[in-house]
Amino acid sequence: MTRREIDGVKRRFDVVAEAITSQVRAVAEGRTTLGDEVRGLVVRFGRLEERFDRFAGELKAMLRISLADPDHRARALGSTVNGLADRAERTESGHA
Repeated sequence: MTRREIDGVKRRFDVVAEAITSQVRAVAEGRTTLGDEVRGLVVRFGRLEERFDRFAGELKAMLRISLADPDHRARALGSTVNGLADRAERTESGHA
């Protein structure tokens, strides 16, 4: 192989090596960017998870109150009916 051929091979090798280096650099930058984006998504997901947990707790509390309220209303209505029945009975006894 002549000196000229060796120099030609070196130039082609240098061009290929530079292209590969550029591609590796681009992949590394892309990976860094992707890593940053994934970390951002993890943070956002954590916030959403906290909001969901808080909402679920509030919803459970509202359901407990809502489900307990009809029982309370029924007891209050029963007391009112009993009171009216007693009053009606006393009224009827007084008129008899």
